[in-house]
Order: sequence, then structure tokens, then C-alpha cells
Amino acid sequence: MPIPSQSELISYLSDRGEEYHNRRGTKLSVGVEHEFFLFRSNNRLATWADSQRFFQEFGNLGWLPCKSNENDDIIELSRQTSSTKFTKVKYEYAPHLIEVAFTYFNELNELEELVASVWDQIMVASKRSGTIVVSKPFLSDDEISQIIDSPERHEINYSRKMASKNFGIAVAEKMLKFPSYTASTQVHIGGLNWWKRPEILAELYELESELFLYSSLLIAGPEEALEIYNRRLNLYRLVFPEFPLIGFPDLKEWNLELWLQELLKSPMLGGSDCKTAGSSIMLSRNTHNAESVFSLCRDLQYIRPRNIGTIEFRGDPAQNDVSSIMALAALRLGMAMEVEDSSTNIRNSYQSTREAWINNNGIFSKKTFSKKFDSLKLTLEKQCPSKGRHLVSAYK
Repeated sequence: MPIPSQSELISYLSDRGEEYHNRRGTKLSVGVEHEFFLFRSNNRLATWADSQRFFQEFGNLGWLPCKSNENDDIIELSRQTSSTKFTKVKYEYAPHLIEVAFTYFNELNELEELVASVWDQIMVASKRSGTIVVSKPFLSDDEISQIIDSPERHEINYSRKMASKNFGIAVAEKMLKFPSYTASTQVHIGGLNWWKRPEILAELYELESELFLYSSLLIAGPEEALEIYNRRLNLYRLVFPEFPLIGFPDLKEWNLELWLQELLKSPMLGGSDCKTAGSSIMLSRNTHNAESVFSLCRDLQYIRPRNIGTIEFRGDPAQNDVSSIMALAALRLGMAMEVEDSSTNIRNSYQSTREAWINNNGIFSKKTFSKKFDSLKLTLEKQCPSKGRHLVSAYK
């Protein structure tokens, strides 16, 4: 068969999940990916030379550089956190958008210690390299106009262009390269064993329907927070029209079978030398195994199950300091704790949950938000008092 069956895909997910679960342990764990923009001292976006000086200063602080095979340029740096854990600093969209990938921890206090330490080093490297670090969700229009894509970046953007073209929609170049001017803070949760109980995803989405604005409220007031949240979602909808696995996915139910069915309809990655770039794997005549399905098909939903056994929360804007990063990590860990208990019941169907999210999306209800927020904070504090202190109130 050109593509694997659903049973083969589910078996692959289960095997991979168990492998990583055994490696990380049985407890819930939390990791973070944080993106920030790099500027020159004259408020212009950083050039390649600027970003290289920034990376070189990280190397001077004890980080191990990984260099390109073609030249001596640094493409990422790593720092060993323990015998098996590493934190990395790398390009997300070279040369001006940088990502820090913090390793997983069972305890928020340990993660906070690492985030604070690396944040201090970011500031030191910035000062020494003559660059400026800015953590914000989007670049301004003037800043976006400064972005000049390399040939490699045009190739990466190609699948987005073809995904739109396949539906007869011409999308402006500025929209196609939205990852170059959009920054996020993504939290990853391990230990939920979602492949064994996939209804966990529906339960997480039910919580998300009431708490989705938390990350934006950490950095803005209610009105601006709604604008920040919806701008990111609308960019995905514009570039990837008709595809179901975007944002809060429009599924009849959230289960493995429906998710995999829609994943096979989602756009594939690929450059101009790939005839199927931007098309779905269902239309491809090439033979694909389970691994290539999960590496090629784009899953753009807010709560994304990963084939390494973790769950990624990928709809949150970039946070602006250590405390807001940790508050977001605490929220996501609290959500995981609440659904981890197998006795948890879903109050509503997935479709009614999605309808509630749509209704909440247009206006901020402090009453609805605070009720669920307070409940989640209580869950955190009950299981571990030290965790609850990270979950700060996101509104005045």
C-alpha cells in the first residue's frame, strides 16, 4: 500500500510512546520552547553577522556550538543539564528569530531555575554582542519589511505556497512567511500516555475552551489579548485553507481514528523539487511508512499529540519574561494533572466544547475564565503546593 493503514499508524504511535515513556519515567514532566526576536542596536532586525556574534558569545559562556558542514557558522548551541538532558539555543527563522528549547523536568521549580539561568545568559550574550533581545508575539509592519529571505527560506516557504494554490487561493508573500514574524512560547507535557487514552485530548480541549486566553492575558489586557490570539489563528487559516487540523480542529469527536484520517488530508512539507509539497499524503502516489506520515504531514492544532509520546501546546504567543513563561508552564501542567485521573469525566461532547470556544473567542468573560482558573490552581496546590505559586493571576 502507498500509505500505512490506521492500525499500523496506531501501532507505531504506541511503540514510540512506550519507548519515550520508559526513557523519561512515569511522572508528568514539562518542557518549554521559547522564541524571541534579535535586533541590532539601531532597532533594525539582526543580520546573519549579528546573530553569529550573539551565538559566539553563548559559546564563550560554556555552551557547545554545532557548526554548519559548509562553513564555520554556528547553527545551534547546546548545554548539558544532566547526564541525559540538554537545552538548546538555535535558529527558528534565521537570522533574527531565535528559539531556546528547555529540557523536560518533573518539577516546576527545577524548570524555573533553568529558565532563569538561561535568560540571564541570553541578556549577557546580547549585551556583549551588541544586539537587543525582544520577546513579543509579532513584529511590526515596518520590522516585517526588513526581512530578506535566503534561497533556503524560499524553499521552506514553498509548501505553504502550494497548500494555498491547491485550493485556488493566491496568498500574499508576506502572509506565506508569517513564521518569520510570529513568535511563540510552546509548552510540552510528557507522561500522559495519551496513545492509551486518547480521550485525554478531548478533555484538554474542554479546559482550553475556557482558558485559551490565559497566555495572551499574561502580556496584555483583555481586548488586546483577544486580538493577539486571533491574529495568529487567522494567519494559519489564510495560508492553509480547508485543512481541518488547525487551531481548535473541527472534528465530530477527538479520537485517534478521526485525527489520523484528517492528518492524512493535511498538507505535506517539501521544497520546489518535491511534486507533492503542500498537497496531502492521500493524493500522493509515493509509498510512505508510518514515520514519514508523522514527519511530513502538518498538524497545526493547538493541542498536538506527538509521535514521541508527548503533548505540545502550540497556540500561545511569546511570553516576555521568566515569570510569565513559568506561569504558562504551570497552567499546562495543571491541565495535565486534571485530566491524568482516569475517573475524570468529559462534561460535554467535543463539538459542544468547540462551540463554547467559538463563543468565548469573541469576548472575554472574567467570570467564566476565573472560575476554571481558580479550580485549576486548586488542583496544582493540592498535589504540590510549590507548583501552585507559579500559576499567577493573568488579569487585574
